[in-house]
Amino acid sequence: MVKDKSNSCQSHQADEEGVHGAGDAAEGQVLDPRVSPNLQGLLRLAVQQTAHEDAPGPPSSQAMDPERRAWLAEVLDSVTSNIPEEMKKAIEMLSSDAISRAEEDPTVWENALDVLLSHVDNLDYARDFHKMGGFVVLHPCLMSPHAGVRTRAAELIGELAQNHPYCQSALMETHLLPSLMGMVDSDPHEEARLKALFAISMLLRAIQSPQPRLATKSSFLLSALCRQNPSIKDTLITMGFVEQLVYLIQGEHDHTHEHLMYALLELIRDHRQGITECQKPPLQLKEVLLQRIHEIHGKEEFQEEEQYAKELLSLAFPSGGGPSGDR
Repeated sequence: MVKDKSNSCQSHQADEEGVHGAGDAAEGQVLDPRVSPNLQGLLRLAVQQTAHEDAPGPPSSQAMDPERRAWLAEVLDSVTSNIPEEMKKAIEMLSSDAISRAEEDPTVWENALDVLLSHVDNLDYARDFHKMGGFVVLHPCLMSPHAGVRTRAAELIGELAQNHPYCQSALMETHLLPSLMGMVDSDPHEEARLKALFAISMLLRAIQSPQPRLATKSSFLLSALCRQNPSIKDTLITMGFVEQLVYLIQGEHDHTHEHLMYALLELIRDHRQGITECQKPPLQLKEVLLQRIHEIHGKEEFQEEEQYAKELLSLAFPSGGGPSGDR
């Protein structure tokens, strides 16, 4: 996505001119006028220069002189130190009550969300966004009458949740799922629906987390989602959540399995396609459930898990599925 960061362009203009000017200063220097004058380009330049200087053999004619090295360090420090300030300004812009008014021009809010999207793929900046109070603006953005704002807000949620346990856990406390689900079901703009689906997928993928607390939270979330909005089951099953849950249940047994089984039970309840997915031979779900029931039978701490396993057997394998003595 091309980012329109009008607020930051001026702050980096001098840096851009410095990059190009340095590239033109001396023929044969490693500074290349084609190098992009952003943080990524500057970092790449620094890595290239280090590689030249660390290479075995006689000193390279391209070695960076101390003055240029100091300039590069100053520019890098300037670029990175501006990012938190840019994010704070974006949050302030998105905190405006006017974001809920259809007659307003949404450009400033779309640009603010683009600024945030350009930074939160960095895990440290994603965490900073939460600590700055940025999560407070997410729900108003999702509720905005402006499609561009809703779309970017949903994408931002997905980016925050992607591979980031800290943000996944924090987002689950925000109760944004009903709004995202509403977008998937009825938003008139296709891109907004797709980004909302992306956000939901990233939130629920926390179910795979090695952190038991986060996996349990995500399991509860999935179960509640299926109970409260059964129409989402089609989408979740198409996204492969039956296979994911079965795979996780097959792992080393722990207390998260009770919640995983309940989530699977709610996902396939009253849903023919979900039941059919469970019956696929490669999943070996019937064998897994029978073995699990045998292992935990009579253990009080696993009583609910045993009950869920029996319900899954009865639902997915109604012909001879249950263990002997339980039918």
